[in-house]
Amino acid sequence: MSKNLFTVSAIAFCLVILIASCSKKPEAYFIYGFVADSLSTNCDLGVNPECKTVLFTNLSKNAKTFKWTYEPCNAANPGECNFGSESPTVTFPNPSVYTMTLIAYAKSGGKTHAYSLKIDTR
Repeated sequence: MSKNLFTVSAIAFCLVILIASCSKKPEAYFIYGFVADSLSTNCDLGVNPECKTVLFTNLSKNAKTFKWTYEPCNAANPGECNFGSESPTVTFPNPSVYTMTLIAYAKSGGKTHAYSLKIDTR
């Protein structure tokens, strides 16, 4: 009887370890690039006040859903500063320095990870 109890306990312990190792913590990370608003605008060299549109590329790992926000948010509706898409394209309202934050939510739920960068559109 005690041998069976030991075997069952050992199997249960191994299952707990296996399940815990499957739920990896998400890692939020992104890169970005400025997008020209017209063919005559060059957004590759330095900061250009005409380049207010930014393409964000999500490189997160172990995540299912995402939330993007930027600050300062001067919009009349703060919801305009939040995005739920995986890799959004954002046109910032004014030339400024913005902090863009990506929050990655784990596939299994519960766990999150945030990553922020300053974006200079001046």
